[in-house]
Amino acid sequence: MQGPQFCDGYNRWKIRWTDDSSERWSAEDWLRKTSSAEFGGIVTDAYTGSAISGASVTWGSYNTITDGSGGYIFYPVPCEMNTLTVKKSGYQTSSQSYTPPCNQNSEKNIVLSPTPPPSTRIIRLEGDLTFGEVQVGSSAQRTMTIYNDGNSTLTVNSISYPAGFSGNWNGIVASGSSQPVTVTFSPTEQKTYTGNVTVTSDATSGINAKYVSGTGVTSSHAVTAKIDSISPSQATQGTAVYFSGTGSDSSGHSIMAYSWRSSIDGIIGTSASFVKNDLSAGSHNIYFKVQCSNGKWSSEVPWTGNPLVITPIPTPTLLNTFVIQPGPKGKDTFYGTAFLTGGNPDAELLYIGGWGDWYYDFIEFDLTGSPSADDTVSATLYLHGNAPNDPVLQIHRNIESWTESGVTLLNNPAGVFYKNFGPFTTGAASAWNKVDITDLYKGWKTGAYSNYGIKLVPTKNNHTNGVIDSSDSLDSTKRPKIEIVYSFTGATQTPIPTPTPAPTPTPLPCKVKKLDVEPKSLRLVRETSTQKTVTLTCKGGLPSENLPVKVKIVDGKKFVNVSPAVAYTDRNGQATFTITAMNKTGGAIVRFNHKNLKDDVIVKVRKK
Repeated sequence: MQGPQFCDGYNRWKIRWTDDSSERWSAEDWLRKTSSAEFGGIVTDAYTGSAISGASVTWGSYNTITDGSGGYIFYPVPCEMNTLTVKKSGYQTSSQSYTPPCNQNSEKNIVLSPTPPPSTRIIRLEGDLTFGEVQVGSSAQRTMTIYNDGNSTLTVNSISYPAGFSGNWNGIVASGSSQPVTVTFSPTEQKTYTGNVTVTSDATSGINAKYVSGTGVTSSHAVTAKIDSISPSQATQGTAVYFSGTGSDSSGHSIMAYSWRSSIDGIIGTSASFVKNDLSAGSHNIYFKVQCSNGKWSSEVPWTGNPLVITPIPTPTLLNTFVIQPGPKGKDTFYGTAFLTGGNPDAELLYIGGWGDWYYDFIEFDLTGSPSADDTVSATLYLHGNAPNDPVLQIHRNIESWTESGVTLLNNPAGVFYKNFGPFTTGAASAWNKVDITDLYKGWKTGAYSNYGIKLVPTKNNHTNGVIDSSDSLDSTKRPKIEIVYSFTGATQTPIPTPTPAPTPTPLPCKVKKLDVEPKSLRLVRETSTQKTVTLTCKGGLPSENLPVKVKIVDGKKFVNVSPAVAYTDRNGQATFTITAMNKTGGAIVRFNHKNLKDDVIVKVRKK
């Protein structure tokens, strides 16, 4: 038989054939049943919003599995209503009716809620229910704590107690909470009572019983403990603390054992008197009990005097010295108002003061690698020199940059007054002159001031014309320098013996294992110089800073000169020396040493 015609969605007419004379479809029915549309969507987690892969999706006779991005799709689908069901282990199943539109693609996203975890109520009982001896007719109490370690509220219906013990509590314990319960021991006769305290509840797991014991006694036998003294009541960690206590027995038994307990450190002593110097930091509650010769212990008594407080050992602050004393590469010069007005950047001596005229000096130190302002304790400027009379120098802080060769009477940097230098060496012999510049040094290090160095300004010129050694001085030990005393935190504290006070902590020593200078040979043209770096290496990786390295010309002194005679290592463990060739050709051996370590450099001086 030929059925009615219908459109297939592509403007083509088709004929439905059927042998079932009872089935009759209108054109609208044919369109609905034969829609060529598709629908799909993404399945996500209700809480995290993340895609769920591997979920089973069913709609009528269609079924599929979501892909890695949580997506699914059905095609082609009729535009009829079916139940859309999505399942995934660990999630609650989603079921809903869905009818896709005819001949139109559609989207249907699904959100799954995780399956809630099973309800748990985990019971746990804690507490010391060992009562010991209690007089018949009297009572003693201890505390048992009920814990709920589950995720749901625990309901305690009742608590049962063995003979001689009692209590009265029931109620609820919230998840993650606890409930203290008072347990009372009331012996009615002279004997030992034991058993289990049992908690009846809706717990899903856990331990619901706690062993309890106690002994009823009728004699008047009493063992008593007493704390006589704890001294001192406040002490620094590592300091000795003295404990003393006594015990007595009403029946005349001797005291055979002692027990001291700290709330922080537990058992700290087992004699009547003792000394303890390793108590932990904190506030200690101290308890004491004694035992007589028949085995009976006294009740534990607390210390009722001043609380015992142990303070932590303060981290020791250690001091070290950092010296900045440049060689010929240092930056210093001067000019005069009548003589040497064009400056003198390479002079070995800097003129100061004056005699009817004036001399002004400029010095700048390279602070690279020097201690920070926060670590600095003090900074002192040292100048080696003298004058016939005190020029009463002022120190000005330069506020403009300058060069050694550029400073003259007509061209020199501006400055501002900083402070007076103080008394200066007078007479024929030169000596070190020093002035504290801590705040100026810190200002340079923090950047509060630009480091353009200082200017020495004389205020008297009545036969005050003197000199100071410059960084070009042939005597390296007399060159201008800044000594910085700085602090650093020590790693350990020296143990404190008992009962003497702790010694002052000292820095960890560097045990130098190697002195090295490379290369071992050197060629110099006459009247030229070069720098040599000596490296000290310590055992264990400890700092090798500020350690002395000495130099000696063991052969060929007429061919070379080396300065300084002693140099100190920087933070990298390196000390720098300048080797200068004299105006003669020949060979020399230069030896560098630190204690028993040494290394040689062979120098050949040649013509140009």
